[in-house]
Amino acid sequence: MQQESSSDCPWPGTGQASVERLRSLRTEWLAVLNGLTADDLDKQAPFPWHDAPEQALADTLAWVTAELMKNTAELGQLHLLRATAG
Repeated sequence: MQQESSSDCPWPGTGQASVERLRSLRTEWLAVLNGLTADDLDKQAPFPWHDAPEQALADTLAWVTAELMKNTAELGQLHLLRATAG
């Protein structure tokens, strides 16, 4: 697996640009999910469960979605902390 560099995931900069980028990524993610068929979802997941034939792509997508929700909650918590810090 190729190691990504920080330039592979550039930061958009301002708060507004960051919000726009996150919204764009959400739209892309939904397009990926909407493009999958039931057969696609039932295929064996190559990641993150290596050599686990009982894990389907649907399991990976659920895991990724949970991670995205967790990260969003963390960003919201940081926003609240910053707002209350003055």
